[in-house]
Amino acid sequence: MTASLDGEVRIPRGTLRGRRISFPAVKGLRPTSARTLEALLSSIQDRGDGAFIDAFAGSGVVALSAWSMGFSPVIAFEKHAAAAARLDQNANRLGASIDLRVGDIAKHWGVLTSRDCVTVFVDPPFSEPEWYARLQKMCLQIKADSVWLICEHESSIELTLEDGIEKIHHRRYGRSTLTYLEVKCEPRHLALA
Repeated sequence: MTASLDGEVRIPRGTLRGRRISFPAVKGLRPTSARTLEALLSSIQDRGDGAFIDAFAGSGVVALSAWSMGFSPVIAFEKHAAAAARLDQNANRLGASIDLRVGDIAKHWGVLTSRDCVTVFVDPPFSEPEWYARLQKMCLQIKADSVWLICEHESSIELTLEDGIEKIHHRRYGRSTLTYLEVKCEPRHLALA
């Protein structure tokens, strides 16, 4: 039997910059590369006081980085119990306030309570591309003045957009691409419970 080794990543921005977190070896868990993560965080730094949702938290580095940059609330969804437990341990050790929801995201989505803007990061296992369309539909339910949906996906696929979703831009980082989408909504205020 082969022993599986834990992985480790560094938080690149904010008050937790330079701190390292570990994550368990879980099938399908693929942390966002350092280059892609830095590009993502750079692109959202001006939205840093709104709500942030990490739809497939995995290692937790994206959610913890968002909290470190001032996003609030930060909500992280993770279906793998071992990865969720480690993310919870890391958040507690670092003093980060993360609303961790364990299990199927479709069952735990709920209604988002937010301020004016919401940023949603979607990075499902590359073997499950159906999540991009599902999350677009779920994001259409968020009521806020501004909703961004940022999808990390294999560069070889082109995302199909749902009605009410507009592509802002995309950028390729080797095997991965970040595609930025905006939910077209009328200005309104709501909360994610």
